[in-house]
Amino acid sequence: MSLTGNTNFASPDVFDDGCLRVEHDKYYVACAGRPLYNLTIKEFLVLSRLAWESGRIVSQQALWASGWGEDAEFDDHASKVLKVHISTLRHKLKPFGLHIISKPGLGYVLSTADCVCPATDAQRSADQ
Repeated sequence: MSLTGNTNFASPDVFDDGCLRVEHDKYYVACAGRPLYNLTIKEFLVLSRLAWESGRIVSQQALWASGWGEDAEFDDHASKVLKVHISTLRHKLKPFGLHIISKPGLGYVLSTADCVCPATDAQRSADQ
């Protein structure tokens, strides 16, 4: 079990739920076993934080600190910049059935419930 108590972590720096894999130290992301090489560093850092908090709401301020540093000021301009990165990430993740859900006034949640992944699809079929 990882330090966070989330069993989707093979190690403290790796998130893997069978569909989405994020290796923080290697700046590596794969969906359904296919690497995503088209993420910017900021997009990767935001996605990594959302994966770490999988299923939980992550505030805009927390996502900003993850991508731009703990000392980076979060203001209206930063909020708009973050929203652009979230929008771009949504577009890149959509083909894999991964969604970043807005929780107005609270933050964002990463959802892997609709993940298009052979392992996930096989497991769903077995569960039915």
